Amino acid sequence: MKVFVTGGTGSIGLPVVQNLLSHGYEVLALARSERSVRLLKKAGAVVIDGDLRRPKDWLAQIGEIDVIVHLGLEFSPEDGEIDKGFLSALIESRSGQKPLRFIMTGGCWIYGNTGDHKAQEGEGFDESEAWDWWAQSLELANSALELETIVIHPAMVWSKDGNCFGMLDDIRSGGPVRVHENADHRWTLVNDEDLSDLYRLVLEQGQPGEEYNAAGEEGVCLGDLARELCKNHNHHSWLDVVAIADTVREQGEWAEGFGLDQQMSSEKARRELGWKPKYCDISSFFSSRHE
Repeated sequence: MKVFVTGGTGSIGLPVVQNLLSHGYEVLALARSERSVRLLKKAGAVVIDGDLRRPKDWLAQIGEIDVIVHLGLEFSPEDGEIDKGFLSALIESRSGQKPLRFIMTGGCWIYGNTGDHKAQEGEGFDESEAWDWWAQSLELANSALELETIVIHPAMVWSKDGNCFGMLDDIRSGGPVRVHENADHRWTLVNDEDLSDLYRLVLEQGQPGEEYNAAGEEGVCLGDLARELCKNHNHHSWLDVVAIADTVREQGEWAEGFGLDQQMSSEKARRELGWKPKYCDISSFFSSRHE
């Protein structure tokens, strides 16, 4: 099976590319920089030179494919226009052909604040302006007869190489550990390797029109996580609660997600697809690695 991936060198994309290749899939991936070309070639993917902003320049190069895994996202004010342009060009290019399986990436933040409730698929999305563009892209993809769209909503992604949303960097620097908005807020988390397994399972078993949440941990208290990491790294520092308004001013509207108090259920993916995440306790993982 031939799979085309956008965003194939991102924090989600590269593990997905590596996972698919390790399971025998032929993977083509879009690259617009020399760094991306090197990473994709090293992984064993076929590189398609191009920019998501100009899809008509390269869409013809991908040839006959079976699936698209769409992971391209810049976290910039232009995301909406870029995504709309790509989807429109893709749909136009598929006119008259049989529907193409299209795996689209959403995210936990589109559910907004959930508090004590665990968000589930099909419940609708928060009306934050920061993610309006994504809802419009989903509507466009779902309405296209040329695409068989399936959506994955990843939790906040961490990796075994040390990505812990800046907390470990703060600990190593000896300064305060930054927590967004409120230390009692909860985040939903998933390891990148576990997430790449779910993308493959959705590719193999997911049904068009369905959505699947991806969370290894369905709700982790930020203060508890920060204090546990500090304790296990002998870091006698303090928590610095950063107002989310300051984070948004620094990084853009999309970053308001860092301030959400949120939980998200992944029971559907576990039950229907047999997804079994291995990394379900981020604090224990990084504590066990500390020397």
